[in-house]
Amino acid sequence: MKKSIAKMMAAGKRCLSLFLIMCMLVILFPATALAAEAPSGYTTDSHGIMAFKYTGNFFRSFDIKGYFNGAWKKVTYKDLGLTSILKIIDEEAQAANRYDSLYSRGLPVFASGNPYAMPRTSLTVDIDYNYLYEGAAIQIVYTLHNTGSEAVTFSMASGGDVMIGRDDYATITPFNGGFKMSSQYA
Repeated sequence: MKKSIAKMMAAGKRCLSLFLIMCMLVILFPATALAAEAPSGYTTDSHGIMAFKYTGNFFRSFDIKGYFNGAWKKVTYKDLGLTSILKIIDEEAQAANRYDSLYSRGLPVFASGNPYAMPRTSLTVDIDYNYLYEGAAIQIVYTLHNTGSEAVTFSMASGGDVMIGRDDYATITPFNGGFKMSSQYA
């Protein structure tokens, strides 16, 4: 009995720690561009270097563009955007330490700037953004809330088919707790 309570407490602490904001930085281009008006449907800050939009598509959460060399550059193939997936980890998978098959068995997160109640779970997910480094970076902020009384173990990821401009082999490297995408051909 004490072990199961301790196990539940540990799972609750892990879940609550995930309640904290998870961030990923997306750095696309150096801050040498001049301010540009955002492409249609996108939002930018006063620096006009990076732009963000919610796609309005259930399977694609958000999209990002960067302004470089006089033009807005896409960061995903055909501007499809990035997909965010959440997967609930059941007790059997957790006991076996199996967190695989996220994309094949996960639930897509619909991003709109408002909390989204995940189907068949007690979780709400909100995806927001901030501009950092004088507009040269976009920080994606994930906020998760467990509205139920039981602990929930889950995994979450965002991904997409990276392509900067016409460069389908753009480099992705770690940067300040997030990642930096760059292209020598953009």
